Amino acid sequence: MNRTLGWLGILRLGLVQAAIGSLVVITTSTLNRVIVVELALPAILPGLLVALHYFVQVVRPRFGYSSDLGGRRTPWIIGGVAVLGLGGVLASTATMLMVSNLWLGVALAVLAFVVIGFGVGAAGTALLRRRVWRLRRR
Repeated sequence: MNRTLGWLGILRLGLVQAAIGSLVVITTSTLNRVIVVELALPAILPGLLVALHYFVQVVRPRFGYSSDLGGRRTPWIIGGVAVLGLGGVLASTATMLMVSNLWLGVALAVLAFVVIGFGVGAAGTALLRRRVWRLRRR
C-alpha cells in the first residue's frame, strides 16, 4: 500500500474538493442571490437554509466512525457527492418553484438543504478521514 501522498493522491483530493465546492457554492451564493434579489424574498430565508445545511453536519462524527468501521471510504465519498448533487438539483428546483408556489418551494428547499448537509458531511468527512488514517498508519 502506498502510504505517502503522491501527485495522483493530491489530484484526487483536489477533484473531490472541487466537486464539493462547486455544488455548495451554487446553493450558498447563487441561489441566495436569486432568492433575495430576483424573487424579492427576505434575506433571512436563504440565511436560515444555509444555517440548516451546516446544522445537519453535526452527524459528521457518525459518518467518520461508520467509514472507519467499514474501512472503505471511497463509497462514502462517491455516495456523499451523489447525495450532494441531488440536493443541489432539489435546491434549484425549489428556487424555481418559489415563483409559483412560495410555501411548497420553501418546503422543498428545506428538504434540499438537509440533503446537501448530509452529502457534504458524508463526502467531506470520509475524504478527510481517508488521508488522516493513511498518514497516521506510518
